[in-house]
Amino acid sequence: MSGLIAESGLETSSKNTDYPTAQISSSVNDTCKDTTKNKNDIMIDSGTVPDFKSPHYRIKRTCRRNGPCGNLICYHGIHRSVCKTCDPVGYKISRIRSCVYSGLKRVGTVKNKKTLRYLGVESFDYFIQNMQGKMDLYNTKNPHGVQMTFENIHIDHIKPAKAFGDEINHYTNLQPLLSDMNMFKKAKWSQEDELFWRENIQNQPDYTEIYLGVGVNTSYVPEEKDAMTGSYLDKHGFVVKAKKPEKMVIRKNISEKCRNDLADQLLLWQANKPTCESEFFDDILCKLHGIQNTLQYSNHINPIDSPVFRAKTRLNEVITTYRALGNSNCLDRVNNLFLYDVTFQNHENIILAMYTLERIKQIQKHAQTLDYNLPNAQTACLLHELITVFNNGLLPPSRIRMSDLSLRQNAYNEDEEIGITDTQWGLFSHNCRAVKIRPSTRRELMDVIFALSVKIFGKCFTDKRETSRILKNSETLLSKTKKCYNYVGKCMSLSVYVRMTDWSKHELSDFEPHIVSKYKLDIRQRRDILIRDAQDPKKLKQQQLQQQLQQKILDQINIKKQNALKRKAVLLGTETSPKRPKL
Repeated sequence: MSGLIAESGLETSSKNTDYPTAQISSSVNDTCKDTTKNKNDIMIDSGTVPDFKSPHYRIKRTCRRNGPCGNLICYHGIHRSVCKTCDPVGYKISRIRSCVYSGLKRVGTVKNKKTLRYLGVESFDYFIQNMQGKMDLYNTKNPHGVQMTFENIHIDHIKPAKAFGDEINHYTNLQPLLSDMNMFKKAKWSQEDELFWRENIQNQPDYTEIYLGVGVNTSYVPEEKDAMTGSYLDKHGFVVKAKKPEKMVIRKNISEKCRNDLADQLLLWQANKPTCESEFFDDILCKLHGIQNTLQYSNHINPIDSPVFRAKTRLNEVITTYRALGNSNCLDRVNNLFLYDVTFQNHENIILAMYTLERIKQIQKHAQTLDYNLPNAQTACLLHELITVFNNGLLPPSRIRMSDLSLRQNAYNEDEEIGITDTQWGLFSHNCRAVKIRPSTRRELMDVIFALSVKIFGKCFTDKRETSRILKNSETLLSKTKKCYNYVGKCMSLSVYVRMTDWSKHELSDFEPHIVSKYKLDIRQRRDILIRDAQDPKKLKQQQLQQQLQQKILDQINIKKQNALKRKAVLLGTETSPKRPKL
């Protein structure tokens, strides 16, 4: 629910709207004084300790008791600059400032510039006129619905604050929304929304429509009830309905069409052909490798020398390798990193499955010192603890690992009682709600571990396969089948992550030893270090200087050897000594 500006902080009691002049003057003289003196001075003058919390010692200009006493408080009992009756323009400006501040706070940025610079406008009047134009267009299209005014709207970020950080408060990214519309929109943002926003809304002052999502229109239809959104918005005077006539099918078709178009653009980008989405794919590639897109901010950098070009070359090598091996699953995984936000996030979390428990605890401890939470740091630590509880009492071959949850049902007793602490269950219930019953057996605990791994690493990390086992009754000699599950860990996600990661930036001591040996991370790290040093101009210059120095040393050694051989030949008489030149 991006950009929510609640009006509860601006609406105060307006019962005492009119005060007689005589009453105001008497109340001012009787109850309020301008406390410019120091507390110690007052104590010395009076000889007693006064009650500084009493109205007598309130600052006169901000006193709210017995009517407005100072020039900062209006007759409605609130600050004059934010009163919608006494100063309508100031009230609007205060809401705009609050919107900008809250947007920056969501992305963890400190407000260090003027509000107008964040908005990208020269004056507040221009911004207010822009918002008023959007409200007028909505009111014209919905004459029978709730009319938008500055008193009943929320200033909403079209692209949510969680989706990006820069230019979040630009005036083209802000729109007026009724409170119920903002509750419906929330912070939902998909790839289709991103494409539409880039093409039609970003830095486009002419776009004055109200945007709730791709394939969604706002219109007031009091008789109809749309199946797509239910009756939540119908009760409040408007309906959000899909484009006619297929309703739900329309949005699905739009999503598939946008996804197919983006996939076509991805193939062109991978082939180094010009495409309109090159900047978008470059940004995702930079996030995958943890580098800065220098080509986006500078025109003086040779593209071949940029980190983006080297990262793209590495990506093409990975794609070529998978195509040569005929591994279509890994190839689809690589392409989906650029097409699906969920796949990208799961790929970023794969490294948590490779870390040791000590490293994850270090990340969790560091997250406690920040104003924001690192994603999945606490959840990954919880998964490690649950796996430790599950492995307690099992033989080493039957134990599961965070990087491999493979487990067959005949390797353990599913009905064996086992329990977890209240803290662990509370953290699981807060982070993952797939399992609602607290586990008391190994089977139920394995369901909890599987649900948590799906939340962190995605559905492609572990496969849950249904099977059955035969239970025999010793008394009646009857047998019956019971449904159970085998868990098969997939190495595809780990393999893609290992091939696409630059291991020169990691310390191998942070990873599990069996991961290092299985994927040969030490060899990959040495290779990446050599590639990095060969492409770094400073390191390359140092290597050249070292080679020149070594060559000089070798030349001097060769000269000394040649001179020694000549002297030896002269002593043996095989060669005459050179005559000294005459002076």
